[in-house]
Amino acid sequence: MEAPRRKRSANFAARRIGVSVSGADSNRLYSLIEAKDGSGLYRSDDGGENWTKINDDQRLTQRAWYFTHIFADPKSVDTVYMLNTGMFRSQDAGKTLELLPAPHGDHHGLWIDPINPQRMINGNDGGATITVDAGKTWTSQETPTPVTSPTTVIPCWRRRYTHRRCGRERRSVCCDI
Repeated sequence: MEAPRRKRSANFAARRIGVSVSGADSNRLYSLIEAKDGSGLYRSDDGGENWTKINDDQRLTQRAWYFTHIFADPKSVDTVYMLNTGMFRSQDAGKTLELLPAPHGDHHGLWIDPINPQRMINGNDGGATITVDAGKTWTSQETPTPVTSPTTVIPCWRRRYTHRRCGRERRSVCCDI
């Protein structure tokens, strides 16, 4: 039996959407949208009543089925971060983008300190990295941090150890336990 199909607007059929509300002004919303026609970064200044496409840089939606992560700065209404294979920041409400020098690639998560937005933790395929200067510099991917990627415990019957614990996607970091 086939599932019923939902009607969609003929003008705009979004495939994936990321949304973030500014901590500095709750009327400012950012949305990263992947759509057949109209992919890009959108902004609302009236709590979502009206939206304007601000930026259509393909780097923001190149792998939208996997990413589409967006984070508004908690203190600056015009600062927003977008994660994809690169980590991007805009400090002019989305008009221009800056590629930050965050280690590794495939950026999946971002924590921004609500008190001091200079401090952030970036979660990526290599683990987690920390900045205390708004993304100018980051800890090494090899620096142990209390925040890590999920780990997997794999039964390992051919070794003298019971299990092998592996983490950090595609980094081959394993230990026998």
